[in-house]
Amino acid sequence: MKHFSIFYTLCLFLLLPTVSCTDNDDIRRAEPGIYYIGKDLNAVVSSQTRGINSGDYEFDTNYDYDYIYLHKIGSEERIKIPVYENCPSNTGTICNKGFRYRVEVDESGNATITPLDKEGNAIEGSSSITLENGEQCYFSSWPKDEWAMHDGQFSEERWAGQNESYYLYYRDKEVNKEIYRSGAGNGYQNHNIVDLTTNGDLSLTRACASFAAAVLIYDKNNPFQMGEVTNYPTPEAKFTEIMGDAPSNWYIKIYIGGECFATDHNIETGELSTDLPNGYYSSGDATKFGEGDIVGKEYLPFVQKEFTNAKSAYQGFGYVSEHTNTLFSPVTGMNRPHVYLLVKHWTGPGEPDEAWLKSDVGALQTEIVTQGTLHNPRNADAYITGLAIDLAVFKKAWEDNYGPLTPSTGSESSNTSSFATHSTITRSPSGDPVRSFTLPEDAIIIQEVY
Repeated sequence: MKHFSIFYTLCLFLLLPTVSCTDNDDIRRAEPGIYYIGKDLNAVVSSQTRGINSGDYEFDTNYDYDYIYLHKIGSEERIKIPVYENCPSNTGTICNKGFRYRVEVDESGNATITPLDKEGNAIEGSSSITLENGEQCYFSSWPKDEWAMHDGQFSEERWAGQNESYYLYYRDKEVNKEIYRSGAGNGYQNHNIVDLTTNGDLSLTRACASFAAAVLIYDKNNPFQMGEVTNYPTPEAKFTEIMGDAPSNWYIKIYIGGECFATDHNIETGELSTDLPNGYYSSGDATKFGEGDIVGKEYLPFVQKEFTNAKSAYQGFGYVSEHTNTLFSPVTGMNRPHVYLLVKHWTGPGEPDEAWLKSDVGALQTEIVTQGTLHNPRNADAYITGLAIDLAVFKKAWEDNYGPLTPSTGSESSNTSSFATHSTITRSPSGDPVRSFTLPEDAIIIQEVY
């Protein structure tokens, strides 16, 4: 398992030799001058990446925003600095992408920072920010000190008339996005005036984690070797033969949540909190999410996908997160995430309606228990979690736990065959009644951290 903690290095280039030291108190002072910050990237910069490499689920080395913000510590003051491609440095080299500002330092050691354009000119209409001697600042891609879910991003759910509340979180691409912040690894760093006027490196880390999911139902009986990787192909005909219906009539949803997901994050101090207990995000349609719709309740039909790690390639049917549909969220580092897999089978005429796609009633559910590196997720790490389960094993779980729900817990499912008296009724994270089963020991748990 590969552990990868990403940080970005931005170089400060000094235009004039303006740094001096006093002999009396050894406080470094910078004379008025113009200073440059540039970042040199090898990767092609594109906002379409959403920070995730296309070949795996690692954070990439792109800065995907057109602006960066300089925040004054202990104040709501900030300035917005444009980020440019092919930004020139004072040495005559060209940064792939960078930004520039001017620092003016008075005799008292106070500094005024003004954004500049690509050519080094002051930007018309832009504001400046002043740091008094001894004050600090930080850089961030987020325009405020606080990240928080807005009121329309969650709904309160209750189950079977009980008083205990559950919350369903809805991903919003304007909120659940990458957040860059001054720091390195998993830690945050602040800067003083000398840092802003001295040659050196400025590191950015991510003030969020990313989560992807992979759940595949596959045939383990006809593997073939390709190099060191064992491949498990699963033709659609094989799925249909074993499960009794085409994959397109089987639907899937994945919930992930718990106290580890923050509802509020003070990016200045690094403090995180979870004000809504038992909150869960869910898988959703990548196209809808990309178009800006709030997504989070719909079941999706099984599709043919592949998940590959160092030893195996599972080619089955289910759900694998699109790179453009990865969940970004700050995490508290408290407790492990809870991950639930839910599957429904549509047996009615035509296509299922919206109510059926949004309801968990009639679903078969199991919890994917995460361990090890997923026990306490951290900001700046990228995670993928899920399950690979053999077709025959899943069929047995479906048949052993199938049957209509009782009137006291919810409506009946659309198929009444294969009723099992030992079916266990529980509840989904949304609050709806569902049947549940325990994963067999030979199920393959997917949990990777980068």
